[in-house]
Amino acid sequence: MNLFSNPVRRGVRMMRHVGLVPKLLLLGACLTVPLLFLLAVNWTSAATRLEDTQRELKGSRATAAAMNLVRSTGEHGALVARAAHGDEIAMAALPAAARNLTVSIGQMDALIAAEPALLPADQFASARRGLVSLPGLALNGDRRALLARHAEANDALREWALLVAERSGLLYEPEAASYLKMDLTIERLMPLAAQVMQTRAEAGSFLARGDANGVERARILSQASAIQKQIDLLKGRVEALRRAGGALPPHWSDMLRQSEALAGQWKEAFGAEALSADAQQVNDAGLRATTSIAGLHDEWLGQLQGELTARESMIRHEQWRAFGLVALALAMVWGLGLLFYWSFHGSVKALTRRLERF
Repeated sequence: MNLFSNPVRRGVRMMRHVGLVPKLLLLGACLTVPLLFLLAVNWTSAATRLEDTQRELKGSRATAAAMNLVRSTGEHGALVARAAHGDEIAMAALPAAARNLTVSIGQMDALIAAEPALLPADQFASARRGLVSLPGLALNGDRRALLARHAEANDALREWALLVAERSGLLYEPEAASYLKMDLTIERLMPLAAQVMQTRAEAGSFLARGDANGVERARILSQASAIQKQIDLLKGRVEALRRAGGALPPHWSDMLRQSEALAGQWKEAFGAEALSADAQQVNDAGLRATTSIAGLHDEWLGQLQGELTARESMIRHEQWRAFGLVALALAMVWGLGLLFYWSFHGSVKALTRRLERF
């Protein structure tokens, strides 16, 4: 008992020699310091989560710009492949596609300049060199080399988009639905769009030429089968998203219909003995499929950005709610202490005056 009673006895003796005001100040400090410590910990944690969410939002905007570049590159490549074989419609549309590609590159440059710490300009430089050179390609060059240049540019773009997703934290998204939307937009739809546009360019080239040898036919049929496999894998990820509570956008069913119809057209056209399919019709089908894939990508990315924006707002509310609760608690502690002091001090003064009368 001595171990306990001695410190208590000394504490009581010390408090007897301390005035009321220091006692109240000490009591208030004992309550204020833990509250302020908890507020600091909560605020710091929320600030870290807020910074991570804002970084993910910036990464998602860069992903949207990368997908826009993939679309512009694919459209330009499809027109170049057809124009190289004298397709007049493609040759007429090629200058507008080249301008659109240049504008998309400029938009990406502006985005990188605004966020140099998050968006690595040095890693984008190699992809940019390939992209900038595409509008100036000579149509009388080797067709395979022309298509290969576009494919290399798209591959570099996808690698850069994955790097941005890693740096921004999108690849480590903790919530299941948001993670699956990130996976669908960056790791599924972007490669699918690039593959569809690459195959569309090659198929359009052969159809514009009017013939295809056995190796070329086999390549288109193989690519059509690969696209169908990508769609099947995409269906599995969408089922996982559905189980996680994610909403399926309207473009989902349209994308499936357009993409599977396009793969079927390629198989029918290049599986037949004679290459008799209409080049413009097949190209239009490819354009519809590409547009539907891009629309689905934009819808899912919009949902992801909406969730991140809502999370950002929720974190800010949590910060200020914690600040308000701590401020209220401190006001109650010090307010009640002050009221206690005034009432006690007033009672003592009244008692003193009454005693003085006697």
